[in-house]
Amino acid sequence: MRKIFNHIYNVLFLISTLTIVSCVDHRDLEPDDNGSVSQITVVCSDPIQSRSTTEYPGDVDPIIINSFTDDESLLYISQLGASENPNFTNLTAEEGSLCYVYKYYENEESNWNKEYNFKVAEETGNVINWRRVRQLGSVGNAFSFYSFFFPVKNKVTFEVQADQTKKDNFMMSDIMGAYHATSALNSRLRFRLYHLMVYLKVTLYVPVYESEANDGSEYHYSGYDEGSLLGAFLLDANTEFNVEWRANRSSDTDAPLTNAYGNKHNIRMYQHPDNDSIYTLENVKEYYPTYNGENTDNVRAYNFSVLFPAQTFGNNFLCFVLKDHEGNNRYFYFSGNQVVGDSGNYNLTQGTLQQLYLYLPRKTNETILIGAKILPWSNGVTDMTVTKDETNDSN
Repeated sequence: MRKIFNHIYNVLFLISTLTIVSCVDHRDLEPDDNGSVSQITVVCSDPIQSRSTTEYPGDVDPIIINSFTDDESLLYISQLGASENPNFTNLTAEEGSLCYVYKYYENEESNWNKEYNFKVAEETGNVINWRRVRQLGSVGNAFSFYSFFFPVKNKVTFEVQADQTKKDNFMMSDIMGAYHATSALNSRLRFRLYHLMVYLKVTLYVPVYESEANDGSEYHYSGYDEGSLLGAFLLDANTEFNVEWRANRSSDTDAPLTNAYGNKHNIRMYQHPDNDSIYTLENVKEYYPTYNGENTDNVRAYNFSVLFPAQTFGNNFLCFVLKDHEGNNRYFYFSGNQVVGDSGNYNLTQGTLQQLYLYLPRKTNETILIGAKILPWSNGVTDMTVTKDETNDSN
C-alpha cells in the first residue's frame, strides 16, 4: 500500500513540476502590452554595387553612399493613425502621432556587412510603445509605420540640397524611407529602408583643344583645354517632395512619394575629381572633323552626380558651362527628348540610378547622347529590425 501511495505521490509531483515549468515558459512567451522599443538594429549593404565600365572610357563608378557615418545620425519613426498622418515634428504632445527618434552609435562590430545600432535619443525620451500605438489605432487591419533617415544633421527635411557641388551636400541629399504594417500588437517591427531619390550620373566627353594645323593653314581644331569645364546644372528642378501617406502599399516597401513640388532651383551637380587622361571615342567618329585623313577624336571625360526627387523633364534640363580657348564662357544644353524622342518627356523614376553618357562635338553647341542606362539601386535597401526592450516598461 505504501508503495502504491509513493508511486501516486511521485506521479503527482512530476505532473505539478511539469505544470510549473509549462506556466513559466508560457508566461515568457506572453506579449508585454507595455513593452517599449529602446534599441534598433540596422543591417546595411552597399547602395550601389561597384562595377567597372569598359563600354565608355573614362567613366567612374557611382559613389557608394554610406549614410550612417557618426553618432549624430538620427532615424525618425512615426505611426499612421486611423484618422491622422504621421508627424515627424511632434516630439512632446501627449496625444496624436508621436515622432520617435533613434540615434546611431558606433561600435567595433559596425560595418556595411554587419549591424548598425540605434538607441532611443535621450534628448527626446520617446520610445515606441505598444500601448500608445494601440491608442492611436490602426489603418484597416494593420498598425502602420513610416521610418525616415534624413542625412542633414539633426533636421527633418523633405528637400534635397540645391548646391551639391560639395560631396557632403551631395551625400546629405540621400534621403531614405520605409513603410511597414503589422496586424499583431507587440510584434517585432521590421523596416526595410529604401533610397528615395533619383541618382543621376552623367559622363560628359569634351574634345581636347588642338593647336593650329602643321601645314600653316588657318584651320584650327576647336576644343577645350584641361580644366575648362566650370560646372554642371540640373535646371528648373523641384527640390522638395511629399509622401503619399495613405497609398495602397504592401508592407516593407519604399515610402511612396507624390510628385515633387514647391520652389524650383537650378541644382549644382557634384563633379567627381578629374583626371588628365585623354581618351579616344571610337563610336562617335562621325561627329569629329578629319584632318589629313585622321580623326580628331581625342576627348577628356568629366563625371557628375546629383540626387533629387523623381520628376519629369522635357526640354533643356542639363546645362554644362565651359570656358573656351579664348576665355569665353559657352553653354551647352541637353534635352529630355534626346533620351525618349519627341513622343514624350524624360521621366526620372524614384529609387533608380540613371546614367547618361554625353558627347560634346567640336563644331556645334549641342550635346549628343551616346549611351544611357537606367538601373535600380541594386543594393539600395537597408534591412532594419526593431526589437522590444524587455527591461523597459515605460508608457
